[in-house]
Amino acid sequence: NETIDFENLRISRLQLNIKSVFIGKDSIPFAIEKLSFKENSGFIIRNLTAKGYFDFNKGLYLNNFYLNTNKSKLRAQYFNLKTTSFDDFNKFTENVRFDVWFNTSMIHSDDISYFAKSMKYINQYIFLSGKVKGSLTSLKARDFTIKFNKHTFIKGNYDIAGLTETDNPFLSLRFNILKSNPNDLSNLTLPGNTTLTLPTELLKLGNILYTGELSGFINDFVVYGKLQTDLGKIRSDVSVKYDTLSKKTILNGNLAMINFAAGKILDIYPLINLISLEATVSTEFLKNTLKGQIKGKIHSLDFNQYSFNNISLDGSFTEKMFDGNLNLNDPNIKLDFIGKIDYSVPIPVFNFMADIREANLNKLNIVHPDSAITVSFLLDSKIQGINPDELSGNLDLYQIQYRHNSYRLSSPHMSFIAKQSQTEKELSIRSDIADIDIKGHFKFQYLPYYFQEFLNHYLPSLTLITIPKKNIFDKQFTLNVQCQTKKHINFIREFIPNLTIANNSKLFANFSYPSTFNLSFTSDSVVLGKLNLREVSVSIVNTQNKLYSKLESNEIHLFNNLFIPKFKGQIITSDNINEVYLTWEAQDSLLDDAELSSILEYRNNKLAVSFNPSRVFFNNNNWYINDGTLTVENKDIIIQNTIINKGEQYILIDGVLGNNVNDSVNVRINQ
Repeated sequence: NETIDFENLRISRLQLNIKSVFIGKDSIPFAIEKLSFKENSGFIIRNLTAKGYFDFNKGLYLNNFYLNTNKSKLRAQYFNLKTTSFDDFNKFTENVRFDVWFNTSMIHSDDISYFAKSMKYINQYIFLSGKVKGSLTSLKARDFTIKFNKHTFIKGNYDIAGLTETDNPFLSLRFNILKSNPNDLSNLTLPGNTTLTLPTELLKLGNILYTGELSGFINDFVVYGKLQTDLGKIRSDVSVKYDTLSKKTILNGNLAMINFAAGKILDIYPLINLISLEATVSTEFLKNTLKGQIKGKIHSLDFNQYSFNNISLDGSFTEKMFDGNLNLNDPNIKLDFIGKIDYSVPIPVFNFMADIREANLNKLNIVHPDSAITVSFLLDSKIQGINPDELSGNLDLYQIQYRHNSYRLSSPHMSFIAKQSQTEKELSIRSDIADIDIKGHFKFQYLPYYFQEFLNHYLPSLTLITIPKKNIFDKQFTLNVQCQTKKHINFIREFIPNLTIANNSKLFANFSYPSTFNLSFTSDSVVLGKLNLREVSVSIVNTQNKLYSKLESNEIHLFNNLFIPKFKGQIITSDNINEVYLTWEAQDSLLDDAELSSILEYRNNKLAVSFNPSRVFFNNNNWYINDGTLTVENKDIIIQNTIINKGEQYILIDGVLGNNVNDSVNVRINQ
């Protein structure tokens, strides 16, 4: 038999050494110096010693009790089996009441399984001490201490009902202190030969300290108490149910977290760190997944190194999804959110609406702390994807308000539209700042490599980025860009402070692999610092062997009253060589007109400039630049035989500008 049949005991190998026996009318006192035997079930007592007496009606009473079984060693100050009549031993589990005070003892679950079948297969040693009363069907333990594995220590009062009748006894456990570690509990064999499988998230809790109560069955119980972990504090009043068939752990009830490191549980630390909340939750854990419902209040949440306060939420969630309502009333942002954010699918989904008010971006650590930027807007997102190369859907912003120091921007609407197909992607932006359309067969992450490959045809010595060895180039690559600036284009100064572009400026660009590129840009005005270009146009086109870049401007204002009228510039690039041609013409400027030409060559991190014969009309005189060279290498500027002359008057420049104390530049002036 797997358990002892107390109605049909069969004992073998009996050894008994008993002294001080006196057979009285109602009782028999004795002193057991040795008792050993084997019961038919397989239960073995290797040695038992005790002093006491047996009362025919009241039961067995032992002092200084010591028991050594096959795998256990028990010591008790007293060990009593109480009855009301001798017949109670015929129904041992129901009618015989234990009254035991254990000293520190070691018990193995295999020995307990001979009395309680549900303990079979657990294969666990425990160390215990304390008092036990009651029958095997209804045991009560008081001031009871249990230790097992490396980290688990439990002290408290426990009631266990149905231990011998079912694989799932009823427990009422009051823990004065419970210390453990999830690694001690993970893969623990439970009664009924089932394995306790803890979710990965729980294994991250580290060392735990718990005080409180647990009542219910082993796989269906209520927990009420306080839990201190390596990741923070938790208060619970929840029910926990473990479904042995589906392997689900189901948690329902009220939960509070105090400075709990949720980001480490969810593997999104340090973006999210500590959280303090009070909520009603209903959650299912299955292997490495969880899903549930939550309604409550987040008192504080550390996100992006800022602590948000006063958040109310109501919705469903998984470890990578939230679908519901969220309201945030923080001193530095007000937010009303309704919708779904889902990272559980291959392409993340952002389907929500949000009303964002008075968001202080610098205090929220979104922009530099010295940038006092505040924004408000309504956001309607129907977007899939977070990677630019997989985006699809619509994103609309309404009632946009932007403040940065004294700058103000107010815009009624901005929209972003993304479309994807197997052959082409389309991205469109509509706003009061600019309208932008991007279309083609390309991937954003590879664009820098395509431009570097394009430059290699004309400037092979200029390496801006290293192209991967694997073949990333697609012969069907195309990229088309159109942009037209609008009335609030000066918003760009928030990002490039020295740049101003006129309204209604236009940009067109077309790029296809391997070597077709053209770009055009027109604007009434472009200001970069003190440089002001009026009625400007830029074009870049290429042939198989040459790249042509042109810049024309009606007026280029340099500083004060100095300007260059009717400017035309062209650079022809081929095999690291740039032919530069600059001209302008006017009748009422200090720089009336000019015809300049030079050759720029860039090789091996060295820039060499060779001046072709050129002319500048300056202060009512023609000045000529004759042959000469200028080289920039290793922070040195080397000027060789550069002559600027007007008739017989000339200036000769020759020498080196560098960090060496012996460097010098010679300037010879002949009047």
